[in-house]
Amino acid sequence: SGLSLSAPTPNVDDKENKPSLEVLQQVFSTFGEIRCCDIPSLDPFRISQVTLGAAASPVQDTTFDAYIQYSEYIGFVKAMDACRNMKLMLIDDTNAAYTANIKVDFDRTRHLSDRMIKKRRIEQMKSMEINKLKQAEAQRIKDEDERRKEIERLRIELQDAEADDLTGSKDITKDSRRRQREEKRRLKRLERKRQHEEKTLAIKIALEERKMLIAHRKLESMRLLEELFNRVK
Repeated sequence: SGLSLSAPTPNVDDKENKPSLEVLQQVFSTFGEIRCCDIPSLDPFRISQVTLGAAASPVQDTTFDAYIQYSEYIGFVKAMDACRNMKLMLIDDTNAAYTANIKVDFDRTRHLSDRMIKKRRIEQMKSMEINKLKQAEAQRIKDEDERRKEIERLRIELQDAEADDLTGSKDITKDSRRRQREEKRRLKRLERKRQHEEKTLAIKIALEERKMLIAHRKLESMRLLEELFNRVK
Protein backbone atom coordinates (compact mmCIF):
# COMPACT_ATOMS: atom_id res chain seq x y z
CA SER A 1 0.00 0.00 0.00
CA GLY A 2 2.76 2.42 -0.99
CA LEU A 3 2.12 5.61 -2.92
CA SER A 4 4.71 7.62 -4.83
CA LEU A 5 3.84 11.14 -5.88
CA SER A 6 5.38 14.28 -7.33
CA ALA A 7 3.98 17.68 -6.49
CA PRO A 8 5.05 21.32 -6.81
CA THR A 9 7.01 22.72 -3.91
CA PRO A 10 4.72 25.07 -1.97
CA ASN A 11 5.98 28.56 -1.20
CA VAL A 12 5.12 28.22 2.47
CA ASP A 13 8.45 29.43 3.79
CA ASP A 14 10.06 32.19 1.73
CA LYS A 15 13.42 31.59 3.41
CA GLU A 16 13.74 27.88 2.90
CA ASN A 17 10.94 27.12 0.44
CA LYS A 18 10.75 23.51 1.58
CA PRO A 19 7.83 21.10 1.42
CA SER A 20 6.21 20.17 4.73
CA LEU A 21 5.96 16.59 5.91
CA GLU A 22 3.23 17.61 8.37
CA VAL A 23 1.10 19.19 5.62
CA LEU A 24 1.62 16.13 3.43
CA GLN A 25 0.36 13.85 6.21
CA GLN A 26 -2.56 16.14 6.96
CA VAL A 27 -3.71 16.22 3.33
CA PHE A 28 -3.38 12.53 2.52
CA SER A 29 -4.61 11.20 5.85
CA THR A 30 -8.10 12.07 4.59
CA PHE A 31 -7.93 8.85 2.56
CA GLY A 32 -6.91 6.63 5.46
CA GLU A 33 -4.49 6.14 8.33
CA ILE A 34 -0.90 6.73 7.24
CA ARG A 35 1.70 4.27 8.49
CA CYS A 36 4.67 6.36 7.40
CA CYS A 37 5.70 8.87 4.77
CA ASP A 38 8.90 10.40 3.49
CA ILE A 39 10.08 13.41 1.48
CA PRO A 40 13.67 12.58 0.43
CA SER A 41 14.57 16.19 -0.38
CA LEU A 42 14.14 17.13 3.30
CA ASP A 43 17.02 14.84 4.26
CA PRO A 44 20.34 16.73 3.88
CA PHE A 45 22.19 13.42 3.49
CA ARG A 46 20.18 12.50 0.40
CA ILE A 47 20.16 15.87 -1.36
CA SER A 48 21.74 15.94 -4.82
CA GLN A 49 22.28 12.20 -4.95
CA VAL A 50 20.43 8.98 -5.62
CA THR A 51 20.30 7.04 -2.38
CA LEU A 52 19.29 3.38 -2.22
CA GLY A 53 17.17 3.52 -5.36
CA ALA A 54 15.12 6.58 -4.37
CA ALA A 55 15.67 9.81 -6.25
CA ALA A 56 16.30 12.74 -3.95
CA SER A 57 16.61 15.97 -5.86
CA PRO A 58 17.36 19.29 -4.17
CA VAL A 59 14.28 21.27 -3.23
CA GLN A 60 13.49 23.69 -6.05
CA ASP A 61 10.55 25.83 -7.12
CA THR A 62 9.25 23.06 -9.39
CA THR A 63 8.42 19.65 -7.92
CA PHE A 64 9.40 17.29 -5.13
CA ASP A 65 8.98 13.55 -4.61
CA ALA A 66 7.08 12.10 -1.67
CA TYR A 67 6.31 8.56 -0.52
CA ILE A 68 3.24 7.60 1.50
CA GLN A 69 2.39 4.23 3.00
CA TYR A 70 -1.11 3.57 4.32
CA SER A 71 -1.87 1.21 7.17
CA GLU A 72 -4.67 -0.35 5.13
CA TYR A 73 -4.73 -1.11 1.43
CA ILE A 74 -8.06 0.67 1.07
CA GLY A 75 -6.37 3.97 1.95
CA PHE A 76 -3.96 3.51 -0.93
CA VAL A 77 -6.80 2.70 -3.32
CA LYS A 78 -8.78 5.78 -2.26
CA ALA A 79 -5.76 8.05 -2.67
CA MET A 80 -4.95 6.66 -6.12
CA ASP A 81 -8.55 6.99 -7.31
CA ALA A 82 -8.97 10.49 -5.88
CA CYS A 83 -5.67 11.94 -7.14
CA ARG A 84 -5.27 10.30 -10.55
CA ASN A 85 -5.37 12.98 -13.29
CA MET A 86 -6.37 15.57 -10.71
CA LYS A 87 -4.87 18.73 -9.20
CA LEU A 88 -4.33 19.90 -5.65
CA MET A 89 -6.11 23.09 -4.61
CA LEU A 90 -5.35 25.48 -1.77
CA ILE A 91 -7.78 28.20 -0.69
CA ASP A 92 -6.12 30.73 1.58
CA ASP A 93 -7.63 33.07 4.17
CA THR A 94 -8.51 35.61 1.47
CA ASN A 95 -10.47 32.96 -0.48
CA ALA A 96 -7.84 33.02 -3.22
CA ALA A 97 -7.51 29.59 -4.84
CA TYR A 98 -4.25 28.02 -5.99
CA THR A 99 -3.98 24.81 -7.98
CA ALA A 100 -1.03 22.54 -8.64
CA ASN A 101 -0.51 19.48 -10.78
CA ILE A 102 0.13 16.21 -8.97
CA LYS A 103 1.30 12.87 -10.30
CA VAL A 104 0.58 9.71 -8.31
CA ASP A 105 1.85 6.21 -8.94
CA PHE A 106 2.39 2.88 -7.21
CA ASP A 107 5.77 2.77 -5.47
CA ARG A 108 7.71 0.05 -7.27
CA THR A 109 10.96 0.75 -5.40
CA ARG A 110 9.64 -0.40 -1.98
CA HIS A 111 10.95 2.90 -0.65
CA LEU A 112 9.09 2.61 2.66
CA SER A 113 9.73 -1.07 3.31
CA ASP A 114 11.37 -1.88 6.65
CA ARG A 115 14.49 -3.07 4.86
CA MET A 116 14.91 0.12 2.83
CA ILE A 117 14.24 2.33 5.87
CA LYS A 118 16.89 0.48 7.90
CA LYS A 119 19.33 0.69 5.03
CA ARG A 120 18.82 4.46 4.70
CA ARG A 121 19.37 4.85 8.44
CA ILE A 122 22.68 3.02 8.18
CA GLU A 123 23.71 5.27 5.30
CA GLN A 124 22.68 8.32 7.29
CA MET A 125 24.70 7.20 10.32
CA LYS A 126 27.72 6.61 8.07
CA SER A 127 27.38 10.09 6.58
CA MET A 128 27.12 11.62 10.05
CA GLU A 129 30.27 9.83 11.22
CA ILE A 130 32.15 10.92 8.10
CA ASN A 131 31.07 14.51 8.72
CA LYS A 132 32.21 14.24 12.34
CA LEU A 133 35.60 12.99 11.17
CA LYS A 134 35.96 15.89 8.75
CA GLN A 135 34.95 18.43 11.38
CA ALA A 136 37.28 16.91 13.98
CA GLU A 137 40.19 16.97 11.54
CA ALA A 138 39.50 20.58 10.57
CA GLN A 139 39.28 21.59 14.24
CA ARG A 140 42.48 19.71 15.07
CA ILE A 141 44.38 21.50 12.29
CA LYS A 142 42.99 24.86 13.39
CA ASP A 143 43.88 24.31 17.06
CA GLU A 144 47.34 23.04 16.19
CA ASP A 145 48.00 26.06 13.98
CA GLU A 146 46.85 28.49 16.69
CA ARG A 147 48.99 26.79 19.34
CA ARG A 148 52.05 26.82 17.13
CA LYS A 149 51.58 30.51 16.40
CA GLU A 150 51.34 31.21 20.13
CA ILE A 151 54.48 29.16 20.82
CA GLU A 152 56.34 30.99 18.06
CA ARG A 153 55.22 34.34 19.47
CA LEU A 154 56.50 33.38 22.92
CA ARG A 155 59.78 32.17 21.43
CA ILE A 156 60.34 35.48 19.63
CA GLU A 157 59.42 37.40 22.77
CA LEU A 158 61.89 35.31 24.75
CA GLN A 159 64.66 35.94 22.23
CA ASP A 160 64.00 39.68 22.24
CA ALA A 161 64.06 39.74 26.02
CA GLU A 162 67.37 37.85 26.09
CA ALA A 163 68.84 40.27 23.54
CA ASP A 164 67.78 43.24 25.67
CA ASP A 165 69.33 41.56 28.69
CA LEU A 166 72.68 41.14 26.90
CA THR A 167 72.63 44.75 25.72
CA GLY A 168 72.14 46.08 29.23
CA SER A 169 74.74 43.80 30.83
CA LYS A 170 77.59 46.24 30.07
CA ASP A 171 76.45 48.74 32.66
CA ILE A 172 76.14 46.68 35.83
CA THR A 173 75.01 48.70 38.80
CA LYS A 174 72.99 47.82 41.85
CA ASP A 175 69.80 48.99 40.16
CA SER A 176 70.63 47.27 36.90
CA ARG A 177 71.38 44.00 38.71
CA ARG A 178 67.92 44.21 40.28
CA ARG A 179 66.37 44.76 36.87
CA GLN A 180 68.37 41.85 35.50
CA ARG A 181 67.07 39.57 38.25
CA GLU A 182 63.52 40.66 37.47
CA GLU A 183 64.15 40.14 33.78
CA LYS A 184 65.51 36.65 34.39
CA ARG A 185 62.43 35.79 36.42
CA ARG A 186 60.27 37.09 33.59
CA LEU A 187 62.24 35.02 31.09
CA LYS A 188 61.75 31.93 33.23
CA ARG A 189 58.01 32.58 33.34
CA LEU A 190 57.95 32.95 29.56
CA GLU A 191 59.91 29.73 29.17
CA ARG A 192 57.57 27.86 31.51
CA LYS A 193 54.59 29.25 29.61
CA ARG A 194 56.10 28.14 26.31
CA GLN A 195 56.75 24.65 27.65
CA HIS A 196 53.21 24.52 29.04
CA GLU A 197 51.79 25.53 25.64
CA GLU A 198 53.80 22.78 23.96
CA LYS A 199 52.55 20.17 26.43
CA THR A 200 48.98 21.40 26.07
CA LEU A 201 49.25 21.19 22.30
CA ALA A 202 50.64 17.66 22.47
CA ILE A 203 47.82 16.55 24.80
CA LYS A 204 45.14 18.16 22.64
CA ILE A 205 46.52 16.56 19.49
CA ALA A 206 46.54 13.17 21.23
CA LEU A 207 42.91 13.61 22.33
CA GLU A 208 41.79 14.63 18.84
CA GLU A 209 43.61 11.65 17.35
CA ARG A 210 41.85 9.37 19.83
CA LYS A 211 38.47 10.87 18.91
CA MET A 212 39.22 10.30 15.24
CA LEU A 213 40.26 6.71 15.97
CA ILE A 214 36.97 6.08 17.80
CA ALA A 215 35.01 7.65 14.92
CA HIS A 216 36.89 5.45 12.42
CA ARG A 217 36.01 2.37 14.45
CA LYS A 218 32.35 3.38 14.52
CA LEU A 219 32.42 3.85 10.77
CA GLU A 220 33.99 0.42 10.27
CA SER A 221 31.32 -1.11 12.52
CA MET A 222 28.60 0.50 10.42
CA ARG A 223 30.18 -0.79 7.22
CA LEU A 224 30.30 -4.28 8.71
CA LEU A 225 26.67 -3.96 9.80
CA GLU A 226 25.68 -2.86 6.31
CA GLU A 227 27.55 -5.80 4.77
CA LEU A 228 25.81 -8.25 7.11
CA PHE A 229 22.50 -6.57 6.37
CA ASN A 230 23.03 -7.02 2.62
CA ARG A 231 23.90 -10.70 3.07
CA VAL A 232 20.77 -11.36 5.10
CA LYS A 233 18.40 -9.82 2.53
